Amino acid sequence: MPSGSKQGVVLAIAHMRIELGNKRRNLEKLKSFARTARSSGAKILVLPSFFNIGPVLSNSFKIRIGRRTMIETVPGTTSDYLYGIAEEYGLYIVTGPIIERQGSRYYLTSLVVAPLHGVMAKYRKILVDRDKEFLSPGKELALLNLGLSMGLLIEEDILIPELATMLVLNGARLLLVFQKLEREWLRYRHVLITRALENRVKVIGVGGIVAKGEEEFLEIPTLIINDEGAVVDEVKGFEDRISVVEVETPSMATDYFLEIKRMVLKRFLKNLRRLVRERP
Repeated sequence: MPSGSKQGVVLAIAHMRIELGNKRRNLEKLKSFARTARSSGAKILVLPSFFNIGPVLSNSFKIRIGRRTMIETVPGTTSDYLYGIAEEYGLYIVTGPIIERQGSRYYLTSLVVAPLHGVMAKYRKILVDRDKEFLSPGKELALLNLGLSMGLLIEEDILIPELATMLVLNGARLLLVFQKLEREWLRYRHVLITRALENRVKVIGVGGIVAKGEEEFLEIPTLIINDEGAVVDEVKGFEDRISVVEVETPSMATDYFLEIKRMVLKRFLKNLRRLVRERP
């Protein structure tokens, strides 16, 4: 695994123009992102939600796409392609969700792909959309150590504050949040800021662009938020861009804050158990 210097761990965040339904074109452009990431000194390349085919499950975009193109197994076409890039450029690749089939179940799954190892970890979205009845929720949190301990959250998972808190209390010093590529998601910007502030943790909200040919449907800004809740960088625009982010080790003040938070939560759980026992 890569090890961060004293200065921190460098990530390359792809603010990607995703061609709706065009898997071949989307995958082909990943090599350009990887070259930029490596030349910038990054060890980790981060890709947005549905980087391979775009948000084809959304009711906002009318598109006909074959089931075999839309849904994949892991390993499969996309994960194998990512492994080739990870090997060629010596990068760890952390992705937003793809639509994964495992047996008879379907998930929205983020992948962590490593040189020499291939897919080393997966994270499945926990709070799945109620109107997507064929999707199953994930059950496990994802805490990675790639030179820095980081947690993954997919789309609406960020709306459950306890998920972010559990990741942070278990050691995460960075939250990678794969934002939903829907217009309504623009109003959730403050939620990303709140999670950073209430947990004293850095948050990267990975956005992107949805397009088809020359037509541009949507852009969700990529946000870099520090552990005081300040937006220190915001990537906008309808062109492919890479934002290089260096994440430093948290301060002693952050560790002290988390110790206080642990103490408060322990007392809360103790009182909650007592109240449950006393209920008639």
